[in-house]
Amino acid sequence: MKSPRTIALILLMAAVQAAPSFGRTSSAQKGDSRSRGIQASYDDGKVDGMRVVVLRGEGGKFTPVDPSRQFKKDDQIKIAFEGNFDGYVYIINVTPRGKKKVLFPHGDMSNNMITAHQRYELPTGGVMYFDEEKGLEVLQVVMARAPIALYDDAVRRAGGVLGDTAPSAAAELAMSGKTGVVIPQDKSPGVPGVRSRGLELAPASDNDEKGSTLIANPEKNGKSTRLEKGDVAMFEIRLRHV
Repeated sequence: MKSPRTIALILLMAAVQAAPSFGRTSSAQKGDSRSRGIQASYDDGKVDGMRVVVLRGEGGKFTPVDPSRQFKKDDQIKIAFEGNFDGYVYIINVTPRGKKKVLFPHGDMSNNMITAHQRYELPTGGVMYFDEEKGLEVLQVVMARAPIALYDDAVRRAGGVLGDTAPSAAAELAMSGKTGVVIPQDKSPGVPGVRSRGLELAPASDNDEKGSTLIANPEKNGKSTRLEKGDVAMFEIRLRHV
C-alpha cells in the first residue's frame, strides 16, 4: 500500500484534519449485553477506546465500507478514527512482505496528540491506495496516553521506516483468515518500556456508519480501566488485497 508520504499531491497537508464526529450510540444497539455495556462505558468515558471506519473512494466520493471486504489494485482508501480520550495515536503499516512504516504521525506533523470525541481522517488532502503487492495489508493502531519515542524517532530520522517484521510473523499474518478490525493474539506492539493493555471489540450500533467499530478497554470487577502513562493498547485493521 502506498502511504500518504509517497503520494505526489501538492495539497497534502501536514496533519490529519478534524471532521464531523461519529454518530452516537442509541438504545437500539447490536450485540449482547456485554457489547452494549462497553459502548455505554465508552460514551460515559469510563473506558478508553476508539471508533474506526474504512472509507473507499469511488467517483470522487469516499464512503464507509466493510473493512473485511476484498480490495484491488488502485483502490483508494482513507481511515477515519475517533477516540474518547486525550492522548496519542500511532498507525503503522505492515505490508504483505513484512515491511513496517509509521503512517501517522508523519514527518510534517509537529504533534500527533488527539482530542477526545474529535474525528480525524488519514491522510488529509490525499489518499492511500493499493499498489501491485497483493496480500494482507495491516494497519496497526496503537493508543497511548504519552508519546512513544520509538515511533517518533523513526518518523524524524527514517521517514517512519521501522524495518521488517520476522518472516514467520509476516507468514502467519498472510495465512490468517481474519480480516477487518482484529484484536491480535499477541497484543504487544513490540515497544520496549511500555505495558500492553487488553482491548475488547464491540459491534457498531444501529445509527453508526457502515463499517464503524468500537474498541475499548473494558470495565473489570466494577472498576473502570483507563490507559495510564506508560500503557499502550493495540488493534489491527487487516485489509485483504487480491
